[in-house]
Amino acid sequence: MRANFKIVNIAALCLIGLSVICAMTVDFSRMAIEKESRRAGIFLDYDEFAQMVSSTGEPADELAGRLREAGVTGLMVREQTLDDLEKSGDIFTLEAADLSFQQEINPGFYPEITPEKNRIYLFISKESVAERVRRNLEVKTGSEVTAENVSGPTGVLSVTLSSKETAAMGFGFPVEEIRPAAEAGLYAAVRLRSFTPVNDVTLTVMRRNLEEVPSLVLVGFNDENLPGYLEPKELQAMGDVFGAVGGVPLATFEFYAQRGLETLSNVLDKNVIRVHSINESEMRRYDFDSAADRYVLAASERNMRALYVRLFGMEQPAGAWEYNRDFIRRLRDSLIEEGFEIGPPASMGTLKLDLRQQAVLGLGVVAGGIWLLSLVWRKSGRWPAVLGVLGAVCWIGGLMILPHIARKGFAFLAVVIFPVLGLTLFLRQKPRGLLQSVGALLGVSGVSMAGALIMTGLLGEKSFMLALDGFKGVKLAHVIPLALAPAVLWARQPNAIGRVRKVLRHPVTVWQAAAAVLILAALAVYVMRTGNTGPIQVSSLEDLFRQTLDRWLGVRPRTKELLAGHPWLLLLLYFGYDDRKIPVLLFAVIGQISLVNTYAHIHTPLAVSFLRSFNGLWIGIILGIIAIGLTRLWLRLYARYRGILEDGL
Repeated sequence: MRANFKIVNIAALCLIGLSVICAMTVDFSRMAIEKESRRAGIFLDYDEFAQMVSSTGEPADELAGRLREAGVTGLMVREQTLDDLEKSGDIFTLEAADLSFQQEINPGFYPEITPEKNRIYLFISKESVAERVRRNLEVKTGSEVTAENVSGPTGVLSVTLSSKETAAMGFGFPVEEIRPAAEAGLYAAVRLRSFTPVNDVTLTVMRRNLEEVPSLVLVGFNDENLPGYLEPKELQAMGDVFGAVGGVPLATFEFYAQRGLETLSNVLDKNVIRVHSINESEMRRYDFDSAADRYVLAASERNMRALYVRLFGMEQPAGAWEYNRDFIRRLRDSLIEEGFEIGPPASMGTLKLDLRQQAVLGLGVVAGGIWLLSLVWRKSGRWPAVLGVLGAVCWIGGLMILPHIARKGFAFLAVVIFPVLGLTLFLRQKPRGLLQSVGALLGVSGVSMAGALIMTGLLGEKSFMLALDGFKGVKLAHVIPLALAPAVLWARQPNAIGRVRKVLRHPVTVWQAAAAVLILAALAVYVMRTGNTGPIQVSSLEDLFRQTLDRWLGVRPRTKELLAGHPWLLLLLYFGYDDRKIPVLLFAVIGQISLVNTYAHIHTPLAVSFLRSFNGLWIGIILGIIAIGLTRLWLRLYARYRGILEDGL
């Protein structure tokens, strides 16, 4: 029987080792791609740029030149609405009732026009703006657009248009205002507004709107729903427009979910640039240094290559640029120090997946599960072997039929199985020496890292690197090992079922009930804190702690590993594990869960994740050694105190 177990375990170990080698091959290719993609652009908001031009009276090309010298790459321009055009003075609008009133008090006010109910009249002085507005109105409103026959330099268009359409419909871009900035060296990144219907006519207008923009380097969308987001054929046609305007990349905005974006990115073969911004309300919480640090962190740790920057002090735009010059230079210099080139961002290279490598990676997950099962089911090695064959068949079948779902499912299994496997292999009841305990901690972390590497290999694809797709089941991956690890360790001990019955019959004291409530509350907070958008926000003190670690270490370790997981695990390995220490075990498991799930952020460059794990390990080991020393001191004092009491009695 033991021979069967040895054969199963040796086979599992060999297969896991082969899987890790395949994963490292994928990861090395990924790191090469990430290293090549080191050009980032700094884009200012066009409306803020226009405010500064208007308030200072400085020519747009001169201001743009000064911006470029300071490090600005380009301007982020939203497609203009009628409201925008009216605010800029390019259009003056009157409803039919208002026009009638104007004619009553001034009979000479466009007497050629007879106001019609429910129509809006657009007075436009610039011929280029009138042409741009008319072509968009004709295809996007579904109503007749009439050019009124009037005399004088101002043209008049009339159309039936709702107030909602006035606020949301896009009418192209302020090309005449962008051109001087482009001639001074600034590029343009634009945001299209949604429109319906999506057909050859509207797409032709969309293409023309884009072709007019000088120095266009990036195209994104402004609204939550992309045009045609419900119809893949319409998004395919829109992708053809992107190709027709020079294969310009698609912009995706972090923390802003847009329906249809993933489908369009697939149509464009992942020709995508990730954009990070701090909105106007958030900017009030930042100063120059903290805002620059956030942008640099986004570029270096989350593959953001376009930084959409809003300026400080725009309440008084006349002096805003002089006030913000140091901020832009600080951001530029920090990016350069991180190894970035400043310029128009380029799309990341494509990582090709080998089917044979993927097959081996999934079999490594199966091997990890069988090894873990064999450590619990010690009656016979036959059942783990049979389940291993079934698992392999399921994996290969899934890889052939539904490869994307199969890879994501087995990536999830990897981050659940391997932390528990590492703890099961290295935790024991007998105490260890300090060096042996540190070695065992590295062993547990090494097994967890094997699972992390297999997971990164399975998800080593551009869509994950660009956060168009992501690791699924983050919260479950943080919870399941917390229940699984104590259960496995319990099941490995003799008479596990009898011991469960004994525990269930044992009376519960008040302090035990209170402790259980506290543990459950802590676990609830732990689960809610997982992910980037949890309901519990980071406190200002914790944020300061994180920023300090970032400055000192380059890449900060996870707090769950640094202050909880690794020190508590070292204590368990040093003093030995038994059932009374399950609360300590839970903290130890959290550290390994955090270690593995660090790599589930596929959009984070691997080099950053490796450094994060390394920093967490060495600092956690130091803190664990300190904790061991303090625990030994407390035990000695406690033993001496008990001895004094006994002598006194």
